[in-house]
Amino acid sequence: TGLTNPDFFNWELNAQQEVDTRDPDAVVMAIGGNDGFNVEAGGQLYGPSDPEWETEFARRVAVVAETFAENGERPVYWVPPPTARDEEQNEIYAAQNRAVERAARVVAGLRYVDVYSTLNGGKYSDSLKIDGRKVLARQADGIHFTREGSIAPARLLLEQMAKDYPELG
Repeated sequence: TGLTNPDFFNWELNAQQEVDTRDPDAVVMAIGGNDGFNVEAGGQLYGPSDPEWETEFARRVAVVAETFAENGERPVYWVPPPTARDEEQNEIYAAQNRAVERAARVVAGLRYVDVYSTLNGGKYSDSLKIDGRKVLARQADGIHFTREGSIAPARLLLEQMAKDYPELG
């Protein structure tokens, strides 16, 4: 689920419930594939191509991340979507990634894990070279990773986590 449709699932409320129930050492948020919905901000509706949408999305990321991070006490690794095959979807994902990057500059503990522009130089490809061999990296939907392809974003996440947890290095 994503942040743009709180009527379906409200991450702002759920984040506090998760912290209270689980008290995690770290949090990994890998969401955003369904975040192409309009958002309301200041009584107005904005679509993903509007700058106000990106600002509201950054605000929502910040609220959820601040709750999980508890003033920087726990790292929150936010993994927005990678590049997509569909160009319209790709534009939405680019806006999400910019928003998460903005939120990470102001929320203590929030780590932006950039799979969007890092993997394959930010260009979509069905395949990736992993450990010297070419593998089918994406599922038929042109968004999700295959089991073999998921190694690449998982490594980016682990590299980021190793900065906080050196034993992962």
